Amino acid sequence: KLNHQYIQKNLHVTRMFGIFTPTMVFVIGVAAMLSLWLGGKAVITGSMSLGSFVAFNGYLMLLSWPMMGIGYVFNLTQKGMTAMVRIQEIFASQSQIKSSPLVEGVCGRMGDIEFQGLQFHYQGEEALSLKGIDLKIYQGQTLGVVGVVGAGKTTLAQMLLRIHNPTSGHLRVGGRSINEIPLERLRDSIGYVSQEPFLFSTSIRDNILLGREYALELDEVVKVAGLSKDIARFPDRLDTMIGERGVSLSGGQRQRVALARALIKNPEILILDDAFSSLDSDTEEEILSNIQNQLHHTTTLIISHRLSSVRNADQTIVMAAGQIIEQGDHASLIKMEGFYANLFQNQVLAREMEILL
Repeated sequence: KLNHQYIQKNLHVTRMFGIFTPTMVFVIGVAAMLSLWLGGKAVITGSMSLGSFVAFNGYLMLLSWPMMGIGYVFNLTQKGMTAMVRIQEIFASQSQIKSSPLVEGVCGRMGDIEFQGLQFHYQGEEALSLKGIDLKIYQGQTLGVVGVVGAGKTTLAQMLLRIHNPTSGHLRVGGRSINEIPLERLRDSIGYVSQEPFLFSTSIRDNILLGREYALELDEVVKVAGLSKDIARFPDRLDTMIGERGVSLSGGQRQRVALARALIKNPEILILDDAFSSLDSDTEEEILSNIQNQLHHTTTLIISHRLSSVRNADQTIVMAAGQIIEQGDHASLIKMEGFYANLFQNQVLAREMEILL
C-alpha cells in the first residue's frame, strides 16, 4: 500500500513537471514574439530607436534564465525542507527493540533455543505471521526450515535476531528470555547469512573480517565456505577488490563471502536464510559437510526451498501460513507422505530430468 502511494505521488510530480517545463518555454517564446512584433512596429513608426529595441531584447533574454533559476532554486529548497523533515523524523524515532542491561549469568551457553506458543504479527496488520510456534533446538543441532514463499520462515529467523519482538508467547535462548539478553551479546553470538548479502566496495579480506584485526582463522573459514578455489584464481587473492555490493563476483561467490564473514566470528548460532540459492547442489553439499565437521557446538538453522540443504538436519519443520504443519527428521517426514514428501519427490524427479537432459 505504501509503495503504491509512493508511486502515485511520484507520477503526480512527474506530470506536473511535464506540464510546467513546456509551459515556461511557451511563455518565454510568446514574450519574445510579442517583443519582436510590437518593438518592430515601434521602430518602423519611429516611436523607438533601433538601438533601444535591440537593447530591450537583449535585456529580456538576459532576464529569462534568472527568472527560471529562481523557480529552480525554490523547487530545490522545497525538496530540501521536505527531506530534512523526514530525516528529523528518523532521528527522533525510538526503536521498539530495547536492549536489556548485562546481568550476571547471561553470557552462558547460547545454543539452546526454545519457542513456546510464540505468535507475531507485523504492525498495522491483523493477520498473524507466526502462529503458536512450539519448538526446541539444543546446542549443536541443525534445524531445517522449509515451506512455500510467505510461510513465515524468515520471520522466524528475525525473531532470533530480535528485529521484532513476539506479539505473545515466549522465546528463550540459552535458558533465558530473549528480552533479558543484551542486544549486543545476542547478535554477537549469531552469524546470519541472507539470500542477498550486502558486500562493501573493498577487498574480499576486508569484507570477511569486517573491521576485525587479522584473524588466524581466516584461511580456515575461507576453506569451510568453499571459497579456496575461487580465491586462488583471483589475481590479488584475498586482496582482490570486488566493487560496489560485490558486483565483480557471481551470486554464488557473494553468498560464500557472506558465509565466511558469518563464520569468522565463530557464532554459537548460525542462520542460513536461503544462503545457497545461487550454488549448485555439489558445492552446497560440500559446504554443509564442512560446517557440520568444523562447527560441532554451533546450533544451525537452515532455511531453504531445496530439501537437499536440510536432508541431514537433526530435525526439520515445514511451515505454512505462519505455523508448523510437519516436524521430524528426513526419514519420518517422508513416511508422513505430506507436503515434505511430495516436495522431495518432485525435486528428486527434477534433478534426474536435468541429468538426463
